[in-house]
Amino acid sequence: MENISRRQFITKTGWAGVASLAAPALILPGAQKAQAAQASPRIVEANPEPVAGQRFVFQGDSITDGGWGVICGADYRNTWNPNCLGQSYVFSIASRIAADFPKAGMAFFNRGIAGDSMWNLQARWQRDALNLNPDVLSVLTGANNIIIMGDSNAGDSPCVFTTKLMDVLSQSKEKNPNLKIVLGIPFIFPVGNYISKWNTFSQVGEAYADAVRDAAIQIDAIVVDYKQLFDDATTEDTPITYWTEDGIHPTCAGHELMAREWIKQVAEELPFLKKYQY
Repeated sequence: MENISRRQFITKTGWAGVASLAAPALILPGAQKAQAAQASPRIVEANPEPVAGQRFVFQGDSITDGGWGVICGADYRNTWNPNCLGQSYVFSIASRIAADFPKAGMAFFNRGIAGDSMWNLQARWQRDALNLNPDVLSVLTGANNIIIMGDSNAGDSPCVFTTKLMDVLSQSKEKNPNLKIVLGIPFIFPVGNYISKWNTFSQVGEAYADAVRDAAIQIDAIVVDYKQLFDDATTEDTPITYWTEDGIHPTCAGHELMAREWIKQVAEELPFLKKYQY
């Protein structure tokens, strides 16, 4: 399939024409990097210690959520509770850092909510982001926007998506000019329900991925390209279903890959994370 950008896609087809695109033969990405991706972390030479008391907030949908709210409920929304992180890449990141830097007194908040699109995040931003006063804000959103647009050609267009994402990020940056923002690239893969309309979902997914990249440039955010991560880890011997059970939600192995990649990319801004080498 021709690789086109979000702008080219909109220009060529218009959103009304998305659903009519024909599905191509299914081709899984096959870069030979799975073995390296699965390597265990090694501790390397000492790096600067973290600033004490830093607060990390993770925002997003079910990929981030990991069931934290089912266990803890709304009572813990504004309180750091180490048992309220869910079972996602957030837990892996927080448990690793908290274990290795116990004296730093860092706090980690998972505020992903399953089913949320960008509209939902915008509606609850004050409560679940601004009120938590983060020093590091990590956002992974767009999967549900991709599903809605791919299924019914409805919901926010990528341009509107970018506008809403920039709105909430700008609010956060205005409150804390020193805030470090991490934006994850949303992803979808040809598994299960997405195979029959993969031509549509593939192009829609790339459009929203471009929208996040646009926002990252505008707000000067760290980018974690989860889509490329899973592409590179997928081989003939290790299919995409090893990393994501349904094309959206990662397996335990997939969440671990995400955690490692998050730490690797964020280490460029938080040097104490260079303690880890994958």
